[in-house]
Amino acid sequence: MSAPRYARLRAYLAGLEGDPATLTFETIEEIVGGELPEAARADEDWWSNEPGQIVRRQTEGWLDAGYIVADVDLERGVARFVED
Repeated sequence: MSAPRYARLRAYLAGLEGDPATLTFETIEEIVGGELPEAARADEDWWSNEPGQIVRRQTEGWLDAGYIVADVDLERGVARFVED
């Protein structure tokens, strides 16, 4: 289960009932109730759909909702989520 912060993102995405969503980083910050870490703005790996050996709470947030990150544009600050 995702950490409380990213559980808010899970709930938001789950509420979309499979519809794709393109969200700005600022919108995601509003959803989770705080700033994204610097790595989210600088490293595409932060948006990976693979939880890896280190538990990635943000990844669990969208995977638990049945979504994956289809695309992330660090320059524009936008992530596109689609149903898995």
